[in-house]
Amino acid sequence: VLSLVGGMSRTSVPPSEITLAAAVGVFSESGHWALALALWADFGRQGVLPNVVAYGALISVLETCGQWQSALGLVESMRGAGPQPNLFVHNSLLSSCEKGQQWQLSLVLFDELRLAGEEMDGITFNATISACEKG
Repeated sequence: VLSLVGGMSRTSVPPSEITLAAAVGVFSESGHWALALALWADFGRQGVLPNVVAYGALISVLETCGQWQSALGLVESMRGAGPQPNLFVHNSLLSSCEKGQQWQLSLVLFDELRLAGEEMDGITFNATISACEKG
């Protein structure tokens, strides 16, 4: 993946947020979250502004790899200067709290979503309940 993405600079195909989301998503299965973050930074240096799908892909990688702190930081950066988090992003963050046994944080985040009137679904509730069960 890294060599494919690196090869884009030698072609007329510019990197985009779509390429970023696809490339980052590959790291979910392999557990190489640090490589996903490095790729994310590299795309940023090339001027690629990630969309909510790209953010969701990276947060999903971080969730899968148990990196709840990084997932939280990424969502906080979205709220400050990026696209606004959607249901998938919120659910991935709650799932990362569950995997990291951060039940108190999960409850705080759930309450923030509820008070803000954000969209919720069964996954939102299940991830929060599961975090409490494991905590």
